[in-house]
Amino acid sequence: MSEEMASKKMIEIEKLDVVFGSFKALSQVSVTIPEKAGVTAMIGPNGAGKTTLIRTIFDQEKKAAGSVRKSSSDLAYCTDTPSFEPFLRPDEVLQQSLALYGRSVEPVQIKELLTFVGLEKAAGRYVGSFSRGMKQRLGLAAVLILEPQILFLDEPTSALDPFGREAMLALIRKVGQERR
Repeated sequence: MSEEMASKKMIEIEKLDVVFGSFKALSQVSVTIPEKAGVTAMIGPNGAGKTTLIRTIFDQEKKAAGSVRKSSSDLAYCTDTPSFEPFLRPDEVLQQSLALYGRSVEPVQIKELLTFVGLEKAAGRYVGSFSRGMKQRLGLAAVLILEPQILFLDEPTSALDPFGREAMLALIRKVGQERR
């Protein structure tokens, strides 16, 4: 492989093992995510290790063996069931997300992002009153506001009704087209 190709790896995972007690959750996993990956999906049955792999990339799980190399820390992760303090409004959630990374944006940018994810009509409501689908959209907004180079969405359509599932998939396609 040429040096130029090697330098374009955003994440490189080699022979990764993750063990929970006597259970080997990941065994000898090797994956390379190029800098310009576009929209990519990990597909597999429940229990295959997809979430464990994502959590290991973000140093939330301990490696038993192998390596995870990242050329940038500009990554973001939205869990399959994002949760927020119920007494916050969506704009406050986004401001909180930014504050965790020492960043800020103009209020108009928050309003634009809430419109982008379809939550403009719920902007004044408390998150505690949100449906599962609305929380999924807010979770996406909370990571998009950080403008990461790579965004990991863990089962973004999990437990959504058919209409919510299709709306979330359409939103993910839109993110892939507009936020390259």
